[in-house]
Amino acid sequence: MKFVRNVATSAAALLMLAASTALAAPPPPDLGGASWRASQDVAPTHGFPGAPGDVVTTTERTCDPFGNATLSMTATGSAEGPYPGTFQEQISVALSPVVQPPTDRDVLSASGTFSIDSPLGQVEGTLFFDRAQTPSIGDPSRSGATGWCLNDPEFPGSATVTPQTELGGGMTGYEATITTPDGCVFVDHGGDADTTDDTVSSGGFDLRDAPFPQGRTVFQGFQSDGDPLEASAGCEPSSSFEGFYAPVNNLPVLNEVNAGRAIPVKFSLGGDQGLDIFADGYPRSEAVDCSEIAHAQVDGVEETTTAGSSSLVYSEATGRYHYVWSTAQDWAGSCRQLVVKLRDGSVHRANFKLK
Repeated sequence: MKFVRNVATSAAALLMLAASTALAAPPPPDLGGASWRASQDVAPTHGFPGAPGDVVTTTERTCDPFGNATLSMTATGSAEGPYPGTFQEQISVALSPVVQPPTDRDVLSASGTFSIDSPLGQVEGTLFFDRAQTPSIGDPSRSGATGWCLNDPEFPGSATVTPQTELGGGMTGYEATITTPDGCVFVDHGGDADTTDDTVSSGGFDLRDAPFPQGRTVFQGFQSDGDPLEASAGCEPSSSFEGFYAPVNNLPVLNEVNAGRAIPVKFSLGGDQGLDIFADGYPRSEAVDCSEIAHAQVDGVEETTTAGSSSLVYSEATGRYHYVWSTAQDWAGSCRQLVVKLRDGSVHRANFKLK
């Protein structure tokens, strides 16, 4: 921005400068933890009945005994998580020929688009599926996303009177743009951080298409890869966070520690920013379903200290902050996520398995 020397336009220049400063507001949260489920024509005895406003439509369905199976659905309903509001999703899935008689099939491909209309931001994104990056279930030739379909009665050899399709698994990636109320645009990526293994880190999906009482259901969940959001010009966060440093490993690694011990959490902010760096109520930990991160690479934390009260110090020698996070003994056998939110609004997470 050029400096404005004309006195008559100085007030306008100040307003422009204020607007530019506003665009540097704290970044929004990523989509980690976001989810939705919309159902229609589902009886209480057969699943989750739809909530008011749920609309689920099947736009395409093929299912025959010759190996051709597809399912495309659209859904609208309520989104939960960091962006509560109204979601819309379109998803298409293709199943392989039968791999486990009589009906079980592998998911060959899946893709979709979604949007969330939330007071906290407008989200638009794309879902990706890479069959090679889904963990096999039993048979290494199969992907971790599977489904089945029952044939329409008119197909030869079918004794089924109620055609239906059900499938689910893990999406291997997503990309979303998040536009905050102040006009900033951020890009969030989720997916496999290591394409050489079988981990899936972007969430899962579950679809069902059948007449009443099974009805139609679309479920979608998200898990972030933990990387910072990409900000548009003028929207970059004010702090320069780097970390976490050893002994804590960053997502998607699952740190394994003994419950009741204290965990040294180390990071840097590009220099000494004082000790009033955390957002109110942070850091804090949240319970995480271990089954959701079962495929993460477990790496034990080598360095631990005797449990005591949590503390924060800054080391001039290393240029790093050291935060001592005390774990509880009754957390043994569970998984938790440490959430470090700074005053600039940036959020940084690490996963732990306590034994």
